[in-house]
Amino acid sequence: MGLFSKKGLAFEKIKLDKSQIMSDEVTSLKVNVKNFKEKFDNIVVKTQIEDEGNQYLTISASSLSLPNLDFPNNNTGDHEIVITPYNIPVSKMSFKITVGVYVRNNDKPMLKKELVLTVNKRQ
Repeated sequence: MGLFSKKGLAFEKIKLDKSQIMSDEVTSLKVNVKNFKEKFDNIVVKTQIEDEGNQYLTISASSLSLPNLDFPNNNTGDHEIVITPYNIPVSKMSFKITVGVYVRNNDKPMLKKELVLTVNKRQ
């Protein structure tokens, strides 16, 4: 997916293991955040899925605290969020997944990335 950065903070890694799965499979979202010169604390990754009322997908952690970045050119290490589909009513459904990185208890994400997960119903 590449490196997405803003104001001294970047996604070192952000990817779905599989962006297309069958309804009886799971996928995981891997996130790793990196800093450059500036130090960052209170780093939280929030994951939102375009699934009203969590009818079709469950996620292992909608909010995940990451370690502080206390030294230049450091990263948080890989963190994993598991996404599991259930009750898929039609043959194919797509879901937008928004990942935001919040720092220093700020209400606005410092980094934001959207991904798409497609789930095919197992017949």
